[in-house]
Amino acid sequence: MKEKVMSMKDIRVKLAKEELLRSGEGTEIEREDTLSTFIVMGLEIEESQRYLTIDVKARIRTFRKLQRSYMPNLHRFLSGAQRAQWDTETDRDAEAVRLFMPSDIADRTKREKVCAQGLSAVEADLREGECRDTLEALRSGLRTRTMTNRFRLRNCTGQRALTWGQGVLRQLNLRIHKAKSWYRYARNTLLRLRGHGGWEQELQVLKDDDVRALNERALTEEERAQKSVVHDFNDVEEGGVATFGVVALGEGRRTLSWIWYVSKAGEPTEADLVEALRVKWCKAYARMWPTRWLHQGAQRSNSVDPVLDEGLRAYALEQSARELETCEQLRVKWVGLREKARAFLARETAPGMEVIVPLDGTADDDDDEEGTAQEYEDEGDEDLLE
Repeated sequence: MKEKVMSMKDIRVKLAKEELLRSGEGTEIEREDTLSTFIVMGLEIEESQRYLTIDVKARIRTFRKLQRSYMPNLHRFLSGAQRAQWDTETDRDAEAVRLFMPSDIADRTKREKVCAQGLSAVEADLREGECRDTLEALRSGLRTRTMTNRFRLRNCTGQRALTWGQGVLRQLNLRIHKAKSWYRYARNTLLRLRGHGGWEQELQVLKDDDVRALNERALTEEERAQKSVVHDFNDVEEGGVATFGVVALGEGRRTLSWIWYVSKAGEPTEADLVEALRVKWCKAYARMWPTRWLHQGAQRSNSVDPVLDEGLRAYALEQSARELETCEQLRVKWVGLREKARAFLARETAPGMEVIVPLDGTADDDDDEEGTAQEYEDEGDEDLLE
């Protein structure tokens, strides 16, 4: 008579019972992890790796079939080592297989001979979109990290809560580092496809100092050296939370990183922005009336108790004075920019276009922005087709 064959489920139940009995005998089991859960986790990871490898290799085979159609002359331009990679890719790990995209061909003339017409332009457009998407992911990660760190400092107390907060921040730092690395790769690829041009003014070289949130500033050389010492002694991981460079009280003027000025896909057009500004101006103009109403109300004689009437007048005059003071502060603060806007609109406004520009108040522009040209390091091309 054959013995009953135990399935994986039966074995897991048996091991769980044995571990329960062993724990009842006084054997200490750390946390909720046991021997069986450790081995089961390893088996599940191995299964996931096999499925991922099979899926990726299947997609690579499909990609190679299409590549023979859209890049028919690629094999002739490969070097000996690259041909060996091409011929033995079935024996290599899926993550180590090189695809030989059009951007991998450094020479523009060779690229035109290898690729079908328009193929390089398509990849360039997609790489540009990739750059913008990764920048948006980077900005999102920085905003989330700022709010998470603020919440942790204000609300998390105790070892467990602080440990949880550090774990969340570690995951956010990894996400930020991934977006930063992927943007650099996509931009480097776009540079090989398009060469130097006007697009570099918007999609600039991303330095480590540029990856900072809205409430952070660029570090000085002394602070950077101090941060490096803290990194070495405390084993802070790459891309960790910035302990220096946060804007402190009294530091109201800081230069934002260029990543916060880059537009993203789906943003409103110029016409939409003009209409939105028109609505904002109407709302701001309407807010002038409460000041006039308060001032006029203070002059009226109400049929109330004289003491109460005096208090109401004092309150109305105080509120009116505050509104007028705020209005004057804003007028002085924005007068320079308004003068620039008037000059710009006088040059750029199309015939027939309505523009609402207040004509009150003039002053010298004391807040000229100082523009300094930045020099960026060249991004090297690694392992390209010669």
